[in-house]
Amino acid sequence: MANTKEQEQASLTAFYYAIEKGATLDLNTDGLEYLKTLGPTKMSVSDELKLAIYQVYPRCPQSWYETFLKQARALLGFLGHKEGTTDTSYKYARWGKNGQSEPVPTIPPNKRTDVADLIYSYFTPAQKALFGTGDVSDSWNPMDVYIVKARDEQSILDTIHCCIKGQIGPDSRDSAEMEIASINRYMAYLAREHMLVPISLKESDTGRITLKETNMKKYVTDIPHSQGKLDTPLTTWLAISDTKGSKGSADFTSNSLTFNAFFNEGSVPIRYKYESKIGSLQNHATEPRNLVPGTRTNWVPANARNGSIPVPKMALIVHEYSGDKINHMIPMANESFDKKHIDYWVDELTNLRRFNSQFVKFEFGPMTFKVGSRKLNNPTPREWMEAAANEDNKVTKKTGKDFPLRFRSKLRLLRYMKMFVNATKGPKDDGVPIALSKLIATLFYSSAKINMTQEDLSGPFIKIQ
Repeated sequence: MANTKEQEQASLTAFYYAIEKGATLDLNTDGLEYLKTLGPTKMSVSDELKLAIYQVYPRCPQSWYETFLKQARALLGFLGHKEGTTDTSYKYARWGKNGQSEPVPTIPPNKRTDVADLIYSYFTPAQKALFGTGDVSDSWNPMDVYIVKARDEQSILDTIHCCIKGQIGPDSRDSAEMEIASINRYMAYLAREHMLVPISLKESDTGRITLKETNMKKYVTDIPHSQGKLDTPLTTWLAISDTKGSKGSADFTSNSLTFNAFFNEGSVPIRYKYESKIGSLQNHATEPRNLVPGTRTNWVPANARNGSIPVPKMALIVHEYSGDKINHMIPMANESFDKKHIDYWVDELTNLRRFNSQFVKFEFGPMTFKVGSRKLNNPTPREWMEAAANEDNKVTKKTGKDFPLRFRSKLRLLRYMKMFVNATKGPKDDGVPIALSKLIATLFYSSAKINMTQEDLSGPFIKIQ
């Protein structure tokens, strides 16, 4: 299995040697044992680079060694740095935590920086809350490593600190959004000028390495995306039984919602697989993932993950397209289901099962309930909902990983499906609902932290893949 830490350290090592020491990035075919016998006067910078890569990634496959060289070459192209020449003006870092980058042993201490980690540590609670709870740094900016001009390090921190300290308004969501937008615009300028460059590293599926500027120059709405379509039904299973888990508690055959979708970004076709998995009582982990050509004619998930859609962003998408707040009529904490909840969800489930559209299909599998002595092989939506709610109400503590978490998560998935029902309504472009195309693109871009409008708040970065 790939070791993310070792791979990111090796990438940063290649960047350091290519920029700081002027290493050439042609493939070095000499063996490691031979290179270790060379004295300092006989060892080239290319030799040093290869040894340094294997120092941080001892079991590095040949294919990854080649990838690190290609990544470094792509970064040099972005920076306008001529391969084989030196530039000692940069400092280097791998993203860390608590305001400190993670040390990489091949990068000397005087060439390390904490600047991007410090920027995130300066964010106020209201600013961090825009991206979720806990450590939400990846939801703001998915950088894995970064470089900064040493001479600009302190002025960057002073500017960011001033922006945060001199808040636009009270500690509110509106003020926090404007402040983060200002910080992002400033950081986009820094990235364009090669003063602070956040870098997201993704595994390539083809061996060909590309570099893409993200949230740096223009918004995605400047790039026309074509009609979107679903390649598969939206699938989530409604069969409930107590035989799935070893503990014998009630569970669904599957707790996810999945589908495959397609759209064009300009002239570039994008296919992805969507999956929403159980996260917590209040939200899901929602992750679209690129699909790439397989060994035959089928499409398979890409090696690299896009990342999850930030929880607050997903809540906004759900509200926009379903018309409901994400957890509307889903009891939270230690609340139980009562008649109003049951009536509401009976109507929602009935409408979804009756829904028929050429653009959106649903797959629920058999809707059954087989728990203990209660066996419902062909229940009505009301019988099924009442049985599930009753099973939920038996559990007094709703904060564990028992049936209440699974059932309430399933209801939230029904709301996600409702988004697609509503997206089939309204005006069409060449016969395809415009809202559906937009929803398909929005889910993908949100997971990739690509801003579609000026209201989106993901930070700027370059993606090397």
